[in-house]
Amino acid sequence: MMKLILSVLYRGDSFKGIEEELLRIFRRRFIEFLVEVFKDLDEAIMETRDKDKFKVKGIRERTLVTSFGEITFQRRYYYDREADEYRYLLDEMLKLPRYDRVSNLVKEKALTMVRDLSYRKSATRTIDMLGANVSASSLHSWVQDLGGKKRRNWKKSERKLTNTV
Repeated sequence: MMKLILSVLYRGDSFKGIEEELLRIFRRRFIEFLVEVFKDLDEAIMETRDKDKFKVKGIRERTLVTSFGEITFQRRYYYDREADEYRYLLDEMLKLPRYDRVSNLVKEKALTMVRDLSYRKSATRTIDMLGANVSASSLHSWVQDLGGKKRRNWKKSERKLTNTV
């Protein structure tokens, strides 16, 4: 680690250069660590699953944009004999929505920025700050989804209120 810091300093970079380089390294290492954790979890799920209910059908890749950057990991694909459907048990354990490519933490941070900035500026800041590649149109879509969820929740509570009166 010290060699890295010295090489950054010898190039003429400042503390900012050291900070950026270390952040890049830590992000990469964290992603490698997370891939290993997911692999171990997936193996544990396979070994402890109900073998009469779940049949392993193969291994598939999933890519997810996280606050540390893009992560690609593999997980097993199962056939659920009782429900007659295919499932990713690791995704379910991690509570990863089926088709989401962006982690909830990245969405949360990006949506916080949208309150004060344009979609484009928020997307750029998300890329700069989190290393997460997010587009302005994705941000717009998340805001629309969030608004729809709030409307549905409001209508549910309104119905409950009118039903009790």
